Amino acid sequence: MSQLNILSLGGNDIVGSIPAVLSNLTMLTVLDLAFCKLNGTIPTELGKMTQLTFLHLSPQTVQNYPLAVLHRVAH
Repeated sequence: MSQLNILSLGGNDIVGSIPAVLSNLTMLTVLDLAFCKLNGTIPTELGKMTQLTFLHLSPQTVQNYPLAVLHRVAH
């Protein structure tokens, strides 16, 4: 999965917090977690995802978007 570019899990009723292990997907450009049941804070480790350009999280109750992620992605 080291070459995975797009991960679209939106609408899959995923519950809980966003796992920090997603940051291991270093080639990911699109991460779609919209319409899941996520909560908590966004892991700062996602800031290591230097190729990430699109992050879709709405509508969620997640908090604390890491600045390293916000400066790089469309949301």
